[in-house]
Amino acid sequence: MALSASDLPAMYSLLTNSLSADESVRKPAEAALSQSESRPGFCSCLMEVITAKDLAAQVDVRLMASVYFKNGVNRYWRNRRDSSGISNEEKIHLRQKLLLHLREENYQIALMLAVLISKIARIDYPKEWPELFSVLAQQLQSADILTSHRIFMILFRTLKELSTKRLTSDQRNFAEEVRPVKEVSPVLLNAIQSFLTYYSSFQTQCPKFWDFIKRACTKLMKVLVAFQTRHPYSFGDECVLPPVMDFCLNKISDPEHDILSFEQFLIQCMVMVKSILECKEYKPSLTGRVIDENRVTIEQMKKNISSIVGGVLTSLLPNERIVLLCNILIRRYFVLSASDLEEWYQNPESFHHEQDMVQWTEKLRPCAEALYIVLFENHSQLLGPVVVSILQEAMRGCPTSVTEITPGLLLKDAAYSAAAHVYYELSNYLSFKDWWERGGVRVSHHLFVDKSLIFCDACQKQIMYLNWIFMWFEAVSWLKINLEKSELVLVGVGPNKEFASLSGCREGEFHLLFGSLIASFKARAVWDVVE
Repeated sequence: MALSASDLPAMYSLLTNSLSADESVRKPAEAALSQSESRPGFCSCLMEVITAKDLAAQVDVRLMASVYFKNGVNRYWRNRRDSSGISNEEKIHLRQKLLLHLREENYQIALMLAVLISKIARIDYPKEWPELFSVLAQQLQSADILTSHRIFMILFRTLKELSTKRLTSDQRNFAEEVRPVKEVSPVLLNAIQSFLTYYSSFQTQCPKFWDFIKRACTKLMKVLVAFQTRHPYSFGDECVLPPVMDFCLNKISDPEHDILSFEQFLIQCMVMVKSILECKEYKPSLTGRVIDENRVTIEQMKKNISSIVGGVLTSLLPNERIVLLCNILIRRYFVLSASDLEEWYQNPESFHHEQDMVQWTEKLRPCAEALYIVLFENHSQLLGPVVVSILQEAMRGCPTSVTEITPGLLLKDAAYSAAAHVYYELSNYLSFKDWWERGGVRVSHHLFVDKSLIFCDACQKQIMYLNWIFMWFEAVSWLKINLEKSELVLVGVGPNKEFASLSGCREGEFHLLFGSLIASFKARAVWDVVE
């Protein structure tokens, strides 16, 4: 027997009792609701409870009704052989009712309604519900702030749900609804540029709007980065990639004074440039075969786009701009800031661990370092002499006798870091052996704190005792020491397999890297200056 409007008081009473802490009250109510799920009109009664104005304050009851509604959609919306399901008439009524109740003030209820619409759209769109997006777009034109937020929430949930469908016909329908990347990206870039014009004025006059602009610009840049990552060929269009790339390069190289403090936005600009420079789809393919010379294949189209993007990047990044970008990354973004130095003074160990653990997309300096590495890999012949000249300039401007923190010392630290990140490629332009012999770098035990154990005149018995200590530490603490990932580096002696087997470590044979220091540990002269 179908449920009707006369059953609403009983339905409300069952939903209220299902929230009771008394098990003797809750269990019968849950059983009654479970038996009513398959009855016609059940979802319509729940919809009336959710949208009833006199029940606006009863958030818990309305939430419970929305949960039962969602479960009913999952179980009975599709027509099945073992169940009559929900009739077409009731489906039409529910779809219309959902689109008429867009201005829901309670966020949790609004979120559940958005989920309900997305679940129904996955099944009914576009055959049974073709007017869904047109109605939402029409409502959006005359909506207030709250209704606009709810409509955008529904659009997000619905598009996300439709994007997960895997049938070819469903993917084709979704592609027809979603605007192409080359149409959406310029709009997003224009929005970012429009917002940034108010950045400095809102910072002092309207802090709330200033905070909104920061979050909006950062989020929009993240969306552009996602576009480039997931749709590189569409993003490579001449109306998308050149303006976005040029905008990001300008913000990195010559930002306004206020934008310099907008670190999250600068990070996203660097992520975008790095993603474009290292995108494999934009690299020329040197292999391939001709399938049909008279027909342009998808692979050939991709190669054509790659060659076009290569020409665009060459025009956007002439040699002068590449050298300028490299200089700015090292001299501006590699240098420790006042806040970094203050944090280092307050807690050096915490600062050290944070630098090792932080993701490169979370902080400005690690992001600049990642971009610098990619830039150097792509233009090593051009930037090799540039980095060497910066390194030599920093060494001349800050002798080894300087112990106080000065701008010259900070630049020297940045130059050492730049050399360390690309030391393998830089070896073609800089003789590290001559650098060491000239006393360019002094080795101090402070460089090895929390990274290494140094034994002077070590013997096999000492290594064996240390191994026993590690073994008992593992037994007591239940922690694992990964000795296999550690290296044993012998200085001034030849290979010694007994030392390596006693310690449980690998025997190191290559140059090791400690922060901004590169050392050839096989040379005994290196250790003569250890204090």
